[in-house]
Amino acid sequence: MLSKYKYWIGGVFSLVVIGLIIGALRPKQVSGAPGGAAPEVEVVQVEQKEIPIYGEWIGTLDGFTNADVRAQVTGYIRGRLSGRSLRKEGSITLRD
Repeated sequence: MLSKYKYWIGGVFSLVVIGLIIGALRPKQVSGAPGGAAPEVEVVQVEQKEIPIYGEWIGTLDGFTNADVRAQVTGYIRGRLSGRSLRKEGSITLRD
């Protein structure tokens, strides 16, 4: 005597086979325009013009080496810089 489980498997297999046969024999219909008729399309002239390419995005930057820049002295600078040349360590930079 066959169990109910084997009957279920046989029934499902039969339904799948029947579905495949019906799907293969059924005529194909394409929705839209009837077969053989050329579809209507719109035709326009091509224009050549410059289109600016730009975008605005929000983001953050992260460098390879991130360093904190801090002052090495405390206080405020009062005075003018004397020239724009390179300085040696310990030289006078400001004058009154």
